[in-house]
Amino acid sequence: MIISLTGFKGAGKSSVAEALGMLLETPVFDLDRLIEKEYGDIETLIYKEGEKHFRLIEFQTLEELLFREKDNFILSLGGGTILNPESLGLIHNNTRCVYLDIPYEIALERIGNYRKYAIFSRCRNRGGIRRIYEKRLPLYEAAAEFKVDSYDRSIRETAVEIIHKLHSRVNP
Repeated sequence: MIISLTGFKGAGKSSVAEALGMLLETPVFDLDRLIEKEYGDIETLIYKEGEKHFRLIEFQTLEELLFREKDNFILSLGGGTILNPESLGLIHNNTRCVYLDIPYEIALERIGNYRKYAIFSRCRNRGGIRRIYEKRLPLYEAAAEFKVDSYDRSIRETAVEIIHKLHSRVNP
């Protein structure tokens, strides 16, 4: 089984993926780290090549990973991976996707200096980030099999809840 985690920046996707990997004794992959390993810093890549090019690279990296690894791993997706319909198709067809939900205010607090992120570079103020957040929410929900609140409990507790929900859906 491949478990993928989606959600807005700051939701804890990478941390929860690591915790799931430890609890399930399963390899963990972070899509953003895989891209950085191959192409360098994501922020620089987006500034130089644009978001559209980045989403293509993201799709290709996701496709290669799913082809190479086949099954039994945890995957932390990028916060915008679900924006590309082709990536979304790969996620739906090959993984059990979990949406890590986080309120906007907490996401903003965890993000900190939003201007350092290329994806938010066109945002003149925090209202621009809110619009991006609100645009993505229905996409996260559509992509995921279920959602888990990831802001009011520990990383480990979030991972344990995911395991319980996945198990209950396989063995009702």
